[in-house]
Amino acid sequence: MTLYEKAERTSTKYGEENDCVVKALSIITGQSYERCHIFCQSHGRENLKGVNAYEIFRSAGLKLTPVKTKGFFNSKYINKLRRINKNKRYHITTKTDTDTFHSVAVVNGKTECFSKDQKHPIVFMDECDISNTNLEISTNTNTGEDQGIANLLKGIS
Repeated sequence: MTLYEKAERTSTKYGEENDCVVKALSIITGQSYERCHIFCQSHGRENLKGVNAYEIFRSAGLKLTPVKTKGFFNSKYINKLRRINKNKRYHITTKTDTDTFHSVAVVNGKTECFSKDQKHPIVFMDECDISNTNLEISTNTNTGEDQGIANLLKGIS
């Protein structure tokens, strides 16, 4: 099972949508989908709605270094990008057919995204340094991540 499939399975379990930033954060940092969902929500993301990836990533302490590139994103093209270091992590922002933005994670040279076979123009690409990542969430209860996200999403579905 890929990292994306694991995040997607959890997202589906909770009836989430428009959560590509949550999934990308989870994949890039190696943290659970639940932890990243709660972190994003604590930084302004509403259930079933997208959020600005750069605001979330910076809040999480990720250092983003722009990588100059142009062209279209799909799984075949990403493997041809000369600037991709297969030992690093990247966040790519694409523009979809519906003129919305989409977050894609590339970890160790592997694309982690539902739309990997679709062709979307690349808007931004950043190398992600996760050495100072902090996804700490202050809570008053000790219910665990799974119960925490269940409580956050109980109004959905």
